[in-house]
Amino acid sequence: MHSQARELIPQNHPRIFGLVEIYCALSSYMMGQKQTIFQQLNDKIRTGRVLSGALLSRLFIARSFLYQLSGEVHQSAQDAHSVKDISIQSNIGYIEGWADYLQGVSFFRSYDLAATLVHFSPSIEYRYVMHTRAAFDAMVGLALTFQAMKQPDAVKETIEKMLDFAHETGDRQLLSVALSGQVRVALAQDNIELATRWLQSFDEKAIAPSMFIWLEFPLITRARVQIAIGSINGIHQACESLEMILKILKEQNNICQQIEIMPLLALAYNKLSRIDEALKVLKTAVFLSMNSDWTRPFVELGLPMVDLLEKLELKDNTLGTKELLYIKKIHSFFTVRSDRQTISLSHNQSLAEPLTKREIEILALLKHRLSNQEISEKLFISTETVKSHLKTIYSKFGVGKRKDAVAKAHELRLFEH
Repeated sequence: MHSQARELIPQNHPRIFGLVEIYCALSSYMMGQKQTIFQQLNDKIRTGRVLSGALLSRLFIARSFLYQLSGEVHQSAQDAHSVKDISIQSNIGYIEGWADYLQGVSFFRSYDLAATLVHFSPSIEYRYVMHTRAAFDAMVGLALTFQAMKQPDAVKETIEKMLDFAHETGDRQLLSVALSGQVRVALAQDNIELATRWLQSFDEKAIAPSMFIWLEFPLITRARVQIAIGSINGIHQACESLEMILKILKEQNNICQQIEIMPLLALAYNKLSRIDEALKVLKTAVFLSMNSDWTRPFVELGLPMVDLLEKLELKDNTLGTKELLYIKKIHSFFTVRSDRQTISLSHNQSLAEPLTKREIEILALLKHRLSNQEISEKLFISTETVKSHLKTIYSKFGVGKRKDAVAKAHELRLFEH
């Protein structure tokens, strides 16, 4: 079928022929023909000197896509760099946009913030030139990167431009991506109120079916919100949704999105006290991601993921040196020490008003006598947000001081593992 499709396109139409090559490569990969299609692309790229820039760049893009899908972000970034060189030499602005996107998403997933910023920043200026869905994805990634780098003004500006652009397009699916991206940033800012309002108005019919290699997908963000809110019913719904999506991804050989989903699913299982399932999924995520340093999905989930990784280290004696070194690398991204005293999630769930994820993080730091400023720096939130959470913790515990909150936590056995 693929050879027939290629025969229908004249060789003197390199752009169209290049698109056919991309679609054929993607469909072959999803049908389980990974080795064959990589070999075919490698052979064609080796003849690059006799190919036009338009066709050669698309062959590199096809291979870069396949590397992303198979979880090999470093190789994807290398091919994207080649695309960038070709696009500049051939003056193909649209292709240059794809090059920046593919490099940006690779660095985003390996949590290289500075490099991510370099490659995602052009998405603002060239959003009308580059592939529209990729432009929105890059803007979400850019906002999340600014958030991680503690640049609130840049976060706000990026979100505003993204939402304005979404309304300009008039595309319901693109607006859905922009709004879910805004909510994902809100979760990083601990703005549960905005996330809850979005969840209440969530329209699943507005979601495009393909996850491809996109870093923002509204159905996944919905699960993030449900897990962050913390209601048992909501977490059960998140598990069901993630399990269904994961099944489809495995059928499509989409390792990329499996890596993105598995840490989140593991966290959800853990919150439901399904520890064995949580650790099994988490171990698979570690195995799939460690060769490419695909650390972002773990780091984004915060301190609860550190706790879960520690459980994996303690309970699974089959982990090899490579897996343990990779887990250590994930720990290194957190400014809070991984051997700190944390909160017992099982005892927390037994409270009349369980603490939220952020309240748990703040209470754990309170025990170490950190100031509001120090807590804000470690959790990348404002001091006013810290004060607001402390007020809620005091209310739930029926106390009025920091030391009394810590004492109450000890009394409730929250600091027990």
